[in-house]
This record gives sequence, C-alpha cells and structure tokens, in this order.
Amino acid sequence: MRHKENNQLTPIFSSDNSMRILLYLIVFVIIYGSYYPFHFQWGIDIEARIWRLLNFNFLNSSVSDLISNTVLFIPFGLVITKASRNQLTIKSACEFLVIGFALAFIIQVGQVWTTDRIPWGGDAIWNVFGCLIGIVLAKASTSRRIHFSYELSPYLVISFYLGLALIFIKLAPYSPALDFDVLKTNFKQIIYHPQIDWYWTYESVVTWLISFYLLSQAKLKWLTTGKLVVMVFAVLSVKFLIINNNINISQFFGASVALVIWISLKSLVNKQLLFLALVLTIIQNGLYPFELKPSPTDFHWLPFSGSLNGNILLNIIAMSKKMLFYISAVWLMYLVTNKLRLSTITVAIIIFIGEYSQRFFTNSVAEITDAILVLLGGYILSLCLTKSNHDGQKIIRDNPGYTKVSNTNLSQSKMVCINQRDIASLDGLRALAALSVFIVHFQQFTNVGGALGPFDFERWMVNGNTGVALFFALSGFLLSIPFWQANQEQTLPNIKHYFFKRAIRIIPLFYLCFILLMALKGFKGAEVNFNNILSHLFFLHNLKDYQVMSLNPPFWSLAVEMQFYLLLPLFFISIKKLNRKSGTLVFIVLVPVIYVLYKLLMNWLGEWNDWPIRIPLIWPFGIELESVNGAALKYSTMAHLPHFLIGVVAASLFLTYRDSGKQKPILCESLFWLASISVAVILSTPLDELFQLNYGRYNFPLVPLLLGVILVTAPNSVFAKRLLDLPILRWVGIISYGVYLFHYPLLKATKMAFDLAGLSVTNNVVLYGVSSLILTLLLAHLSYKYFESLVMRKFTKEKLIVTDIPIKQATSQTSRSKRPRLSTYKIGSGAVLIMGTVGLLYILNNQGNSKENSISWASNNANIIFDHHTHTQYSDGNLTLGELTELAYSNGCDALAITDHTDRLSSFNPEKIAKINQLRIQYPNLLILNGVELGMPGYEQREHVNIITTPEFESSVLPEVFTKINKSYNLPESIRDRFIFDNIFKSDDEFNHSIAIYNHPSRKDETADENLSDIKNWNANKQNIMAISGAPGHQKSTDIGSYRALFKTVDRWDPAIANVGSTLDQLLDEGHDIWGAIASSDYHNDKMDYPPCGFSRIHVSAPEKTYDGLMTALKKGTFWASHGKFLSQFKLVAEISEKQLRLSPGEAANTEAGSIALIQIELTREKDYFGLPLDIELITNCVTGKPELLDLISVPAFKNTAVALIPINKEGKDGQSCYLRSRVQVQTMDGLLNMAYSNHIRFFLN
Repeated sequence: MRHKENNQLTPIFSSDNSMRILLYLIVFVIIYGSYYPFHFQWGIDIEARIWRLLNFNFLNSSVSDLISNTVLFIPFGLVITKASRNQLTIKSACEFLVIGFALAFIIQVGQVWTTDRIPWGGDAIWNVFGCLIGIVLAKASTSRRIHFSYELSPYLVISFYLGLALIFIKLAPYSPALDFDVLKTNFKQIIYHPQIDWYWTYESVVTWLISFYLLSQAKLKWLTTGKLVVMVFAVLSVKFLIINNNINISQFFGASVALVIWISLKSLVNKQLLFLALVLTIIQNGLYPFELKPSPTDFHWLPFSGSLNGNILLNIIAMSKKMLFYISAVWLMYLVTNKLRLSTITVAIIIFIGEYSQRFFTNSVAEITDAILVLLGGYILSLCLTKSNHDGQKIIRDNPGYTKVSNTNLSQSKMVCINQRDIASLDGLRALAALSVFIVHFQQFTNVGGALGPFDFERWMVNGNTGVALFFALSGFLLSIPFWQANQEQTLPNIKHYFFKRAIRIIPLFYLCFILLMALKGFKGAEVNFNNILSHLFFLHNLKDYQVMSLNPPFWSLAVEMQFYLLLPLFFISIKKLNRKSGTLVFIVLVPVIYVLYKLLMNWLGEWNDWPIRIPLIWPFGIELESVNGAALKYSTMAHLPHFLIGVVAASLFLTYRDSGKQKPILCESLFWLASISVAVILSTPLDELFQLNYGRYNFPLVPLLLGVILVTAPNSVFAKRLLDLPILRWVGIISYGVYLFHYPLLKATKMAFDLAGLSVTNNVVLYGVSSLILTLLLAHLSYKYFESLVMRKFTKEKLIVTDIPIKQATSQTSRSKRPRLSTYKIGSGAVLIMGTVGLLYILNNQGNSKENSISWASNNANIIFDHHTHTQYSDGNLTLGELTELAYSNGCDALAITDHTDRLSSFNPEKIAKINQLRIQYPNLLILNGVELGMPGYEQREHVNIITTPEFESSVLPEVFTKINKSYNLPESIRDRFIFDNIFKSDDEFNHSIAIYNHPSRKDETADENLSDIKNWNANKQNIMAISGAPGHQKSTDIGSYRALFKTVDRWDPAIANVGSTLDQLLDEGHDIWGAIASSDYHNDKMDYPPCGFSRIHVSAPEKTYDGLMTALKKGTFWASHGKFLSQFKLVAEISEKQLRLSPGEAANTEAGSIALIQIELTREKDYFGLPLDIELITNCVTGKPELLDLISVPAFKNTAVALIPINKEGKDGQSCYLRSRVQVQTMDGLLNMAYSNHIRFFLN
C-alpha cells in the first residue's frame, strides 16, 4: 500500500523541562523590567496608588501603553502553552489566562511601592490580552494547514519562521490607522526628505536578502519570485498606514536593490555572505551615526540598565529587533558550521566587542544586555531543534561530554570499572575546593574584609587555601580506590595504565597554560630562566625557593601532586600482602609519622647556619634552599603528604562502609554537617590559630581530618549529597582543573584592565570579583570542552574522566546517574543570572558609589535661550498668544513656555492648542511649549508649580492636571498636592517628556523651612519637582518679584537659592539633585515684567535643538541662568586629573576622598559688558562637609577665564557625595548688580 506523502509542517517546539526553564527566564525578565530601576519606598501615598491599582478601565490606555503591555506578555502566553505537557483546550487556555492575570496583577501590586512606576489595573488587562495572543500563536505553530513541497526538517522550519519575522518587524510599531492624515504625514516624510541614508539602505538590503534566502529554504510551492515582489510591495504599502513608523526613501531604495540582487544574482547569495553582512549591520547599527564622543562613557554591566529607560514601547520594539537580528546571525552561522554552541558563543563575543566599542560613540549605550540576548537566542534555537539528522550529522542536545568508560587495559581485572563521578557529591566537593582557592587569591588582590560577630570574613578568605588541602585529600581518596580494590586480592591494578592516565590528565592542560604564560612573559620582554622552564616541565619546580611561585602560584601544587602520584604505588606495594584493615592502620600510622619527621627536619634546619643549601641532582635539576622559611620547604611534598594519606584512609573507610551493606544515612548526614560547620567556624575565627600545629599545613591535623570525614560521609548522606550534586556545582567540579590553573592569571589580568580603565579593585570589589570569576569559568569550560576532552579521546578513546575507579557492582550507595547535561546556554544563562543578580545587589547596596552620570553634551555651548514662565489673555496676562510669541521671538527667545494659571478653565482648551499649533508653523525657529501654572490646592493656590510638556503629550498631560485638581479636593488637604503630582502622568513617556518647576518658592512663605518641606513632600514617591525657579519674574516690580511678605529677593534672586545654606543647598547637601539655575520673566504685562528673554534668560546646552532635546537638557540640568544679558557663555568645569575626570554641571562621578579638583570657569561677555570686571563665587560642601561660600575669585576686565583648586575632602549629609555650584556677578555702569547662576556638579566619594 502506498503511503500518502506528508507535506505538513513539523512542530519545532518540544514540551520539556527546557521550555519550562525558558518560561522562568521570561517571567524573570518581565518582573525585572516592571520594577527597574528598583527604587522602592515605603510609606508613600498608598490611598491614591491603590485607587489606580483597582482601576481596570483599560480603554483609557494610550496607544504606546496598549501595545507595550500587550507585547510584553505575548512570549509568556506562547511559552507557557508550549511548556504544558497536555493538549491545549479551552479549559487549559483559560487557566493560562488566569495565571497570566495573576502574574500581571501581582506585579502591579508591587509597583504600589515603586517611585518610578505607576500601578494601574488596566495594564494587567492588556497583559492578559498579550497572553491570549501568545496562546493563539502557540496553537498556530502546530497548525497542519501550511503545506510544503516536502516534509521539512526543523532547521528549514526555523528558517521559514525567521524569514517571516524579519519581514514582520519592518511594520513596527504596529499601530495602523485608516486616517488620511496619517497617510498624508507619511507621504510628506518621503517627499520632503528625499535624501538616501546609505547605512539604512544597506541594512534594508541585507535584511530583505536574508528574508528571501530563509524563505526560499522552505521551498513553498506558492513562493515564487513574482510573489516575493508582491510581498515587498505590500509591506512597503502598509507602512504608509502605520503611525510613527519612520518611513523614508532609504527603505524603498534598499528593498528595490534587494529584489534586483535576488532576481539577477541569486546564485551568489549564500549563507556565509549573508552572515558576514548581517554581523556588519548589527555592529554598524550600534555605532551609527559614527560620531566619536569627547570622552568614553561607562559600560553598563547591569543587564537592561540602558534598555529600560525612555519610551517602553520603543524599547520593546528595539529589543525585539535586536533579538531577531541576533537569532538570525546565530542561525546563519549554524547553517555554515553545523555547531550551534560555537555559533552562539562566537556571535555573543562579536556583539560584546561591538557593544564595548559603543563607549566611544555618540547616540549609543554600551551595555551587557545585547550579549545576553545572543545567549538567550541561542538557547531558544536549541529548544526549537529536535533530535533529527541534518546533512548526515545528528543534532545532539545531550551533553557531548557524556562519559563512557573504556575497558582498555583493564581486562585482567575481575572488577567492574565505572566512572569516578558515579560516586555522588565528589564533583561538588571539587568545585568548593576550586572556588576556595579562587577566593583566597581574590582577597590578596582586593584586601577585602569584614566581620559578622565572631566571624572574620577576611580570615575566612585568607584560609581559603584549605581548598588545596581538600584537593590533595580528594586525590588520595580517588586514586587509592582501585589500589584498595586490588588489595582485596593481594594484587595491584595496572600500574602502567595508572601512570599513563595520570599523565594524560595533568600534563596537557598544564603545558598549555605554561606555554601561554611563557609567551606572555616573552612578549613583555621579561627574562625567562631556562632552568626554571625545565623544572616546570618536569614538575620539579618546588625544589628551589625562587622557582616555586615564579610563574603562576597555583603551579606549586601540581609538582606536589605529580610527586605523590609516583609515591602512591610504592605505598601499596609495601602493603600488598596485608588485608585492607591492616593496610589502613599502616596509613593511619604514616600520617603522624610523616608529620613528625617533617617537623624534626624543620627543627634541624632551623639550627643550620650554612645557608643557602644547594644539593645537585641529575643535571640540570637540584635542590636550592635559601633559608628554613623558604618556599621550597613550605611547599614541599613532605609537608603535604599527610593530607594525601588522610584521603587514602578515607577511601578505605568509604569502601568498607559501602561493602558492609549497613546503610546509616542519618549518621552520615549528621557527621557531614558537623565536620563542615566545624571547618567553617575554625577557618573564620581565632580557632584556626589554636588548631594549628607547628609546621602543620592547613590547620593540621584537625581540619584535614575533618575533610576526611566529609569525603567519607558526603556520598552516603541524603541532603548533603543532593546539595553537592546541584548541576552548577557539578559543572564547576568537572572544569575545576582549568579553574585552578587559570584563575590567578585571569585575576591579575582583570586587575590590570581595571587599572587601565581607572577603576580601583578595592572600590569595585563586586564587579572585579564577578568579572574575574566569569572569565575564569568561561575559559575553564572552553579548555575542558575543546582541549581536555579532545586529548583524552585521542589517547584513551573515551570521554574525559578524572580517574578510573574499579569497584564492585554499584549498590544503592553509588549513584547511577549520568553526568549532568552541561548545555552552553544553561551555563551562559546561569553565569549571566549570577552576574546580573550580584551586580543588581551591588548597585542597590552602593547607589551612592555607582551614580556616575556622564552627559556627552554637558560641556557644549548653550544653544537654546529659554523662558519657562509666561501668561496670556487665557488667564491674567495682557497679550494674546500671537502677541506674546512675537514679543518673545523679537527679544531673542529660542524656546518659550506658555503657562497660564489653572484657576481658570480657559487656561487649557482645544482652541488654545489649535492656535499654538498655528504659531509653531508661523515661527518654525521658535520652540513653543504648552504648560500650566498649577496653583497648589493644599495651599489654596498660594504656591505655584509650572507643569510643562512637549507637543506630543500636551493633549494628554494638561487635561489630566485639571482632572486631578478636581479629584484632589475630595482628599485630605495634606495629601492633595502629592496626589496630583503622582497621578498626572499615565505613562513613563509622559513623565519623561514633562517637567515640574517650583516657581518663586519664597514669595509667600510663612516659615524659613517651608520650601524644603514642600519639595520633600511632593517628591516623596518620585522626583516630581526637578527644578526651582532661582530668580522670580516681575523684575520691574517695586518689590522685586512681587515679594511683599516675610521674605525678599537677594540681588533679584530667591533667597532659597541665593542664600548659602538655604533650601537649595540643604537639598543638595542631602543628595537630592534639584536644579536652581532658572530665571524667567513670568510675563503678564509691561508694567511688572521685562519681555520674555529680554532680561531673564535660561541658557540651555541641549543635545539637539528640538522639543525632546530641550526637555532632556532641562531634566539633566545642562543649563545656566542670568539677568541683564551680560554673558553669552558661562562654563563651569571640574577636572580631577588622577581620575581623568572632566565634569560640567549636571554630571556626577566617583572620586577618591582627598582628591584635588581643578575648577575652571570660562566666560564670554556680551558686547555691552566688554571691559567690565567680573566676580565668581563657588558654593560647595566638599571642603568641610557643610555648604559654604568660598573666597571670591575676581576676573579682571578683558579676561575670560579663572581657575581655582578645591580639595574634595568630605561628603555631605547624604554620607556619600558632595557638590559644587557657582555664580557670577557684574556691577553695571548704572550701579546695578546682575547675576548668573550655574547648576551643580556632584562628586561621589569612595
């Protein structure tokens, strides 16, 4: 019977544990992104936030919030469906939706206590909708309605889906509108900007060609060249209906070029060429527009730290696009190499290098996130690949290091040979030993310490060299097992095979590391001693004092190991005729005997006077001792032989216990933990001095004996065995030899890298430790995978094992489990998770030491003159909108904010917005911002705050102000104001594109500390108030600024800013970054006020002369303010040469207490003030820890610069930082005093 051809799509996902791991990762990323940057605060306005939490009116969402919240949960819905072993039904789909809602709502509940996130029940509804879409996609992925020309293997199906995804991503941000205005706007974009950007054209060509190539692999019957042309035309046409899709002529040109290449040169388009082109695209994307920064910025080691700021929807789209590009790059390389892990690691390294390079380019954020996305992408691809043959080679998802023990050369033995890793817990112990040695050397480089009660962590880390004792005991334990087994029959195992296996296990990687170190020394021009080289090659470098630690300190123990390997057979030959019990007694006696002999030798040498001692052996080797305290005696085999012999005794006891058949797991568990806790206590307290015999190494004899107890009991315990057999510990144990060899050189290399980067390892302990550990584990894994395994297979025809252990058939005491599957993606994901978690804890714990803020444009000349405070006839101003705009433009304003009072409903209405939009067209070179002056209901409108936003959000933010004002009157007076601030903005986009400025703060104050308490109250939940109006308007008024109450202006500036130690200085002293360099007209009429920008000006250094650029600069603090138009430029720069720091107002950086800052002030006078001297005043708390005014600096006529030296000695009240701000004054010909103020620079003291 002829079978019907199967033309259906092969499912590419498998419902297994790996899919569940992916689900956990997705949940982690969702939670991580929802709470970033992890600013939690208790005791905030719970009532208002809970009101928003329980508001499920999802229809009020903005388009960006709708899409971002939906897209966020699509992967969750997709993967939770795939992770289920049961068939998808309506019931199970509903259960998944309930789980999705529970997760989403719990996240919203947590946001009640975040200062940077606003909880809202409506977000959870859209999250559930995204979950539903994911479930539908999961169901569709198993659809059998798509027909191919033949049955597809998984790699062809993946190619098909990737090709579709690359096309689909071109339609982002997926917000279509059947609106003629949208169509018209997009056409205008093409017509008015016909320029071709060659980079974006190149990206378009590459992505289209990759899509064509991947789709062609599926060999769909209907996918002809003509259909491709139609598809391209359809995608480009639909883009005209997408809002904010940034359509441009380069996309059309790139698509056309791609079609021409595909149709005419299809045979030349191959996967190798496409891979190289895509990698180049990815790297160029990060560096575009290829402009160098004045100085490199920091690299963000905390994952997603630069990807979770700004517009959430745009970030999700950008991350999705990156993820798709990275997966495509990994997949194309896999098609070339047929090695998915190699492809993933290679692309991750390339991306990391590209990301690190972004430190030097503008418009780029250098961070670790992209390399993590590559690893995640590789992991997803590994889930998609099923066990099937491709091009004659099986795709193996199991660990390639699976151990198969050979019977070669063991046929003479009647015993069964199994892998030593079948003894549970030993790999975990080996991992702890390796990590202990890493810790002791890490402490040597950092001098880190600390104590918790009686436990001294510095002592504990210094005693980490006990890990070497554990290594020695493990060697004695493992290597003696076959000898003990053979001893039962009064024979020996195959000695030749024993020596051969030991040599193959130890020598190759040691020689590789040794040769690399020799090459580095030669490259550095260091002298290489020939005798030292030979001694290391023959493992005799512990016989001469100067050679023991000469190359790589951990090398000394390998000489001791190899010498013990030679002695072990001799010991067993001597007890060959004894039974196990008698032989064990011999070894027990040998332990103290050897110690006593070593002690006698050291005492005798202590009385020796004829130093040095030189004893020649076979040329060129010999013994050279410089003193009794020299390294050769301290690190000799004799000094450490008792530790090996304790391991030998432990092996005998282990076998005896196992053969007895009397299992006592509770006893073993108790002994294990008693011994382990005892070791930990001894090593971390002064007990280590008490339990230390003279000339005994590693707290001999008690600690080595306890280690022996651990070796015997760990494999026979229950909980301890499971703990030590955790996959992460087993993995580290398997690669522990590489960890041991490479960790010291990598610690040293990482420290050198930190020194070059100007980072102190003592002040960046966590980052240094995590970086070094990750590099060590990575190099050890690679050496195990691509060197040690290959060598063992080459010489023994089997996978890598540390030793053969002939024992009887395994009983219940012996674990039959195979080695854990060590997926590269699990390793990478685990390492990244550890690094991210530790980095996160480090940042949360040390926010004061990690708030470096470098702003690329901060030192640029001011490029926008701004007035933030004016009024029109829509409130109490005299002028119309048109008249005010013309007045501002004619007086030199580049930007103007119209801020009518909120006590009149006419202050904001559609008619006003329409007129402002007309004025924006009429005055294209003037940025016109819409805002309101909010009369605070908590003060019955006595206090005023400007709320200003960009045109994109004025129609959503400003009406919300009036809505919240009305709602606030239903609340207690004490929380009204904060309720308004906390709830005006519905999204992060609105908040990031708006600013709140406290106007004329002292005008009607009743107490001196009212301003300070107001700002702290309003900013209790998040930083709502970003700036204080340092100089009020109404500068023509008889009472300057209309200050007619208790407080008066000081030289035309508000006393909260002008008086040293007043409100602004108190806030800065406490670590709050509030900007005070604000001077505006508050224009109402000509009687009280100068024209906008006619007398009072804010000089803004913006990254670009746009609304977004202006708002970004205002929130970052890159501006200064002046009266009287006497300065055109005012630059304050603090330079700390030893840290290579050059800071301008708005910036912050870490520095050492006691550093000297060179303060440079650059001034450019306006022409009417040429020839007039200037006076500069510096205000800081860096000298004494309290805000103070330093000595006056005079700038003579016709001179434009001044310098001063300031010691950065003390931190302020926040206990971690200090600040510096400045002001300049000039005495006019009329006797008036005009002032200019800068914002502050902040220094974080280490």
